[in-house]
Amino acid sequence: MAIIIEKMYRSETAHFESLQYKQTGTGGMESFGLPLYYGWEWFGFKQITETSSLKEFYLNAKKAETRNKDNASLENYKPTLKETLTILDKQYIQNSNKYATLTQGCFKGISDKPHLTMALGRLLVNYQSEWYEELDAEGKRPEWEALNSEMTDDAENYLGYIKDGDEAKRDAYVSKMDASEQESIKQGLEQQRRDYQRFPDGYEDAPDKKLTQEQLNLLGKINELEEKYKL
Repeated sequence: MAIIIEKMYRSETAHFESLQYKQTGTGGMESFGLPLYYGWEWFGFKQITETSSLKEFYLNAKKAETRNKDNASLENYKPTLKETLTILDKQYIQNSNKYATLTQGCFKGISDKPHLTMALGRLLVNYQSEWYEELDAEGKRPEWEALNSEMTDDAENYLGYIKDGDEAKRDAYVSKMDASEQESIKQGLEQQRRDYQRFPDGYEDAPDKKLTQEQLNLLGKINELEEKYKL
């Protein structure tokens, strides 16, 4: 029925001479705009095959949040992100020193540019969902577990050292930081570990009364990380 309706529509409007109408289906004399498309026709859509794992895609997306003129190349981005950033970059065509990032502001920047929003809306991504991945011997999905581990790794390592004194976790946490800051971060963690060891017994019952302001600040950080790890 939809195809028949389209044929009728095309037949009834075939005599319209406006180039704008032929291009976009709207009245006017201009010839700008993108062609109409219909749900059962796939011309004008760009199809992408995404082969990265969930963890790889997550890390690539985080990298795209801090893209700038010094690391503007798209060659090392996953296919979906590469195409998305290519489209978002076109809003800065008049400013060669600006590059799109994977942030809300860059998506808002194309809201008044129909040719870019349509191009973004026409990306078709072929991707094997993690929910169709086979369960391992423990009944878990490896790709999802790898992503979960990546997202909670910092919190787990931080807590593992502050609360249990696990130096391997401290070193793992520090190793992800900028080399020039690692030593000072390590010293800061060691101080927090000592501060935590001074928490009085039974502080959980009335932390506001039993802890100093500095200890309360540390407790707030610990609680925040524990909540993140649970989520």
